Amino acid sequence: MNLNRNTYEIYELDRNQGKVFLTKENLLTLKEHSDFLFTVINYRWTQMLEGFNYSPRISRKVRAIDENNIKRSSLKKFHKHLDLMLVDGKRKCFYCDEEISENDISVDHVIPWSYMFSDDLWNLVYCHKGENSEKSNRLPAEEDIKRLEERNIILLSRMENKSKDYDHLQIAVEKDYVKKFWISFKG
Repeated sequence: MNLNRNTYEIYELDRNQGKVFLTKENLLTLKEHSDFLFTVINYRWTQMLEGFNYSPRISRKVRAIDENNIKRSSLKKFHKHLDLMLVDGKRKCFYCDEEISENDISVDHVIPWSYMFSDDLWNLVYCHKGENSEKSNRLPAEEDIKRLEERNIILLSRMENKSKDYDHLQIAVEKDYVKKFWISFKG
């Protein structure tokens, strides 16, 4: 490993036995430079993910995490799409299916924002402010995931296919983002 014009041996390789050996000194060197290694590993992981996945802004998310510079943006821009799910002209709560008054409406990330650091239409629903607060950053139950998948299919059918949001939602439905992300975060 070359770092700051110094060369560090961080392991010994025995090609005949096919084994890698780490000494206590090797581990101390790794620990000393762990911040740098963490950044390099995250960057490389980002490159690999972007090769497999169209999930938006992966490198920006990783960079923000590394820089402790994560900012949430307003979700009002999604209202025009979420309003396509109105029932009899009324907004219904995704979780309890009750009508939501104008002063009690909240847009919730079904898979919490703290897991994804992203505002994606396929993951956003209307709910009561209290339910959003109560849910906090807990992962939803499987039945909520199934309902979100069904909602996304309906929402996609109601959107005009001339927008970037439509394209992102279509990809999310086709690639089964809801289930895949939920399972990956669930562990």
